[in-house]
Amino acid sequence: MIYIDSPKNEHIKKIKKLRSEEDFYWWEGTKFFYEILKEKETVSLLVLTNKLYETLKNKLNIIGIDKIYIVKEDIFKKISYTITPQGIGGIMKKKIYTLSQILSKEGPIFFLDGLQDPGNVGTIVRIADAFNFSGILYRKTGVSPYHEKAVRSSTGSILRVPCYSMNDDELKNLKGNNRPLFFLEPDLESTQKIQDLSKEELKKGIFFLGREGSGFEIQIEGAKKIYIPMSKRVDSLNVAVTAGIVGFLAGDNN
Repeated sequence: MIYIDSPKNEHIKKIKKLRSEEDFYWWEGTKFFYEILKEKETVSLLVLTNKLYETLKNKLNIIGIDKIYIVKEDIFKKISYTITPQGIGGIMKKKIYTLSQILSKEGPIFFLDGLQDPGNVGTIVRIADAFNFSGILYRKTGVSPYHEKAVRSSTGSILRVPCYSMNDDELKNLKGNNRPLFFLEPDLESTQKIQDLSKEELKKGIFFLGREGSGFEIQIEGAKKIYIPMSKRVDSLNVAVTAGIVGFLAGDNN
């Protein structure tokens, strides 16, 4: 356990450096901490204020923690990316999944095609968790589910949802794997209502969600275009709202 009482402490630099590395991600908040307790995950590095340490110290032995840093509240504010931090955060090592691992599971899959809003991405991770999706595939042109704000929006679901970053040359691997491919589009003549698809099709599907405002950057031959019918007064839904409807129809909510 290390006590830090100065924002210029060398350990602050180490914390900031580690949280920016590819294999790790930063989380914050007491809710996320309790999700870690529930999942019995290992924390690479835990940072919390003196006050919270006194409150939570009896729970720290439930999980594995490599390093613990106790800091003053003003120092935690300098580490945090939130306006009103809760005084606890840490660094987790990303779980490594392969594309074949995600494709081989039974539930449906979301494919994020260059989404830019981390809040939406984190909410979609939460939706995937809520409806037992096999995982999330995403392109590097968009926000990663491990982005700090996306992690926060997932409120702990990132601990349970397998995520895989795809290169464009891997897109061919999505064809011929016995999973139907669905592009969520606005209501067009060439698209099919999502309600007209069988539950069997939906639960095996890979659902492509396009960039907010500009749509899809990729196309895959043989994929079906589907839409969610709604009032003509509204031309589109927020991408996370779309994901929620798809999750309810395609996923398992038991």
